Order: sequence, then C-alpha cells, then structure tokens
Amino acid sequence: MEGAVLIISTALDTATDAVEEELTRRKVPVVRFNSEKYPFGSNLTYKISKQKLPILGIDDQREFRSIWYRRVRPPTHPNNMHEGHFAFAEKESRYALIGSILALSNTLPTMSCPSSVWAAEHKPYQLAIANQCGLTIPHTLISNLPSEAENFFNQHSPNVVAKPVRTGYLKDADGPKAIYTSKVEEVHIRQIKRLSVAPVMFQTLIQKQSDIRVTIVGEKVFCAEILSQTDDDARVDWRRTSNPNLPHKHHELPDTVKIRLLDYMKRLGLVYGAIDLILDRTGNYYFLEVNPGGQWLWLDRILNIGITQSIADWLETGGSSQ
Repeated sequence: MEGAVLIISTALDTATDAVEEELTRRKVPVVRFNSEKYPFGSNLTYKISKQKLPILGIDDQREFRSIWYRRVRPPTHPNNMHEGHFAFAEKESRYALIGSILALSNTLPTMSCPSSVWAAEHKPYQLAIANQCGLTIPHTLISNLPSEAENFFNQHSPNVVAKPVRTGYLKDADGPKAIYTSKVEEVHIRQIKRLSVAPVMFQTLIQKQSDIRVTIVGEKVFCAEILSQTDDDARVDWRRTSNPNLPHKHHELPDTVKIRLLDYMKRLGLVYGAIDLILDRTGNYYFLEVNPGGQWLWLDRILNIGITQSIADWLETGGSSQ
C-alpha cells in the first residue's frame, strides 16, 4: 500500500508511541497529529471539490493509506488570548479535525470512525447492544431518582455496586480524584437524596472468579485473565489496586463468547475495542463495558500477546492482513 499511516492522538501516550515505533521499524511512513497542538502548533487543511474525493493535508503530507483515530485532547490556552477567542478557536478546530476524519473514513480504512467511537462511549447504548448480541450483563439501573436507587438496592441487597455513567475522575477543592466501582452499603442508601444532582449506574455485584480483559483488533481477539480476587483492593474494581504485580495469565474464551463479541464490535462499528468481562465462580461470563480507546500496552508487557503488532498490521495493510 502507498501513503502514510495517519495517527490522531496526543503527545503523552505511550501506547501511541509503541505503535508508531513498530510502524517505523517496518519502514511504514507515519504522520502523527497530536491533537492538543492544534491549532496553535500544527496545521490541517481539508479540501473538497466537485467530482473529487476529499483531501486532507497534515502539515506537508496529503497521501494516507489508513487512519488511526486514537484520542483527542483540547489545546492549551495561550496566555495572551482572550477566553472567548480561545473557546471559539478550540471549538472550530475540533469540528474541522473531527469532520475531516469523518469524511475520510468513508474512503480510507479507519480505526475507528469518530462517530462510532462517540456512540460507543455511552454506557446505556453499549449495554443495550451487548444485550441484543446475547452477551450476559448484570442487572442495571441508571438513574438520579433516589426512590429508584433505593428500590434497586432493596431488590438486590447486599450485592449492589455503583459506578460512574461516563467519567471516572472528579475535580473538587482538594484536587482530582479517581472514582472506582464500589460496593453499595446501607450507609450509602441513607444518603441517597444526594443522587438527585447526577445520575449513577447501579449494577448487581457478580461473585467473581476473575476479571477478563478482551482486546479486539479487527477480527483478532486477545484475551487476558486478571486474578483480581488475590488482592483485597482489587476484588470489586481491579484498577483500584496499587499492586504492580497483580497476577495476569493468558485466557481462552469459549467460541460462543468470541462470536458474540465480534458481532458486538460490528454492530458498534468499532475496529478496536478494550472489553471488560467478569468470569463468575460458576464459569459464566458477564459483559461490563467496552472502551473504544482503551489501554492494552501493559498486557503486551506482561503477557507478550502481540496487540501492538496487530494494530500495526491493521494500519499497515488497511485491515487486509486479517
């Protein structure tokens, strides 16, 4: 294939670095567009005319073989720029960037189209599609109505967890905080009126054997088992542990689960996805969520399962290698 791989990402992302290094090792040309530098430190030009395909210019490069839409971050506010002018420039630039990638994704292999990524980031939607694909999901309630939450807790107590609907981070007067999945106790229900200011996702707590991380690249399925129940801090949410040696091992999914996950990805329009499952103590798999830009590099480092190489394969060949 001719042309460069266009990577839309951020400057501080080691996963992007790893794929870029792999492509460079293969002598595949790469153009990396670090989104936080646009428009104050980089250039983008989009052209479209009658009877011609759209053309995207990133600095001096105009020919691309594939696109990796990894992630987008806003630019830093220049010190000498009015707040209103900055807001205008930032919004116009984002719409130009995303709109251009949307247009080119109709003609170039793209991992993944921004519209599909945006839709898949909404948990109510991704859970509904998972249910339609035959994947098992925990009983779920998303609400800011205290009475609904109280009824859900009474129905499923004591096995209820709460988690954010979207973001796992909160900034308050004491600085940024991480919000993890947490078990709901009676003391929380006594403070349930606070729920009215923002919705919360409640789910039944599944009695885990382990956590399963599934990474899908095109048609390839990579699976790792995280032995979260060996660490008290990781039992409900394995991300909560500070243990750098939390045990991981290779895991083979049943074919029926693989087929349903691949169908799920197709329905969402995603080429790449990091999927969290639970394996319960009786051998059943529960779908929790998909992150269309989720991390994988630690799995390659611990288990050497080849996700970085698979992403590079897809981008180099436009998916034809799979």
